[in-house]
Amino acid sequence: MSLLVIGSDRAEEFYNYTRKFAGDREVFLWPDVDAPEKVRYALAWQPKPGELKKFPNLELIVSVGAGVDHVFKDPELPNVPIVRYVDPDLTTRMVQFVVLHTLLHVRRMTEYRALQQRSEWQYLPEPMPQQVRVGIMGLGVLGQAAARALAGLGYRLRGWTRTPRPPGSVDGIECFAGEAGLDPFLNQTDILVVLLPLTPDTRGIVNRALLRKLSASGR
Repeated sequence: MSLLVIGSDRAEEFYNYTRKFAGDREVFLWPDVDAPEKVRYALAWQPKPGELKKFPNLELIVSVGAGVDHVFKDPELPNVPIVRYVDPDLTTRMVQFVVLHTLLHVRRMTEYRALQQRSEWQYLPEPMPQQVRVGIMGLGVLGQAAARALAGLGYRLRGWTRTPRPPGSVDGIECFAGEAGLDPFLNQTDILVVLLPLTPDTRGIVNRALLRKLSASGR
């Protein structure tokens, strides 16, 4: 096995860290690759178009980040599996972002701030958490982590994935899947969280027509 670290401002950091666990396996740091045919795996972030095709025996691309859209920008992308690097810090930051904006909306904080700026006091009624249905599109590592955090605050969770999940694989979340499950998922969703990877299959999935299908109580 040989691994290539390519792209990213942290490429050298990843390279040095990977070498600690590589044992006698070769690890290359782009562009210092003396034998392209040896490379089996690529740890990549925003590689330039055409770079990955230079490795004839490439078997796997690992995206160093939550997204994979930077890889799909390559029109000459090798036909190999693509997975992403899971980082606890990145997951925590995304969960915090989702929780923050859910609370901002439910607790009507932007409206309160506007009132404050006008030196006005007005009580704005807020729903109880258990009255709010949060729908999450995408139940990967980020989606499930966000769902657990929101469930801990009392919100009702629903999830949608492009392909069905095994029964009981996502605890405490009412799951929907595929084209047939999309409208039922949206119709009973007050707040929509989109954590789908941006791929050719998901690009443009969120549009005006989709948003109009959300529960009227959440608008």
